[in-house]
Amino acid sequence: MAQLLERVNTVELLEKLYQNVRMAADSISAILPHVEDERLMSDLTVELSCFEEYARRALHELKARDAEPNEKPLFSKAGVKLGTFVNTLVDSSADHLAEMMIKGATMGINDLCRQVRAAKENGIDAGTCSLLEEVLRYEESVVEEMKSYLR
Repeated sequence: MAQLLERVNTVELLEKLYQNVRMAADSISAILPHVEDERLMSDLTVELSCFEEYARRALHELKARDAEPNEKPLFSKAGVKLGTFVNTLVDSSADHLAEMMIKGATMGINDLCRQVRAAKENGIDAGTCSLLEEVLRYEESVVEEMKSYLR
């Protein structure tokens, strides 16, 4: 029974991680068409690649546990694109786009902090804990990187 409970908790955490990094990747994809600053474009392209790799890793871990992630509904993804479009309609400066990224990454960091704490409190396997902490550190580095664009 304890093994089943641990598996369920691990799957739940991996699903949340997957959704977190997919949301980050989807948000960056929505922002990229509005980026004019070459350095910001380069930084965001690298971040997109990293978040997609984290999504692949989380998906791999889920499949290893005979689980599939609950994908966000299509209208949720459309909402991200619409929100980004409206948010950049008036201001698509690097400063504003970086601020949007910081806000999104901060939400991701908050979720990841909760997930890491839950993983440690529930005795989740070291590999899952390590992946959660790695993504958390990466999201924190994204915030620091985006701060350089604030004016």
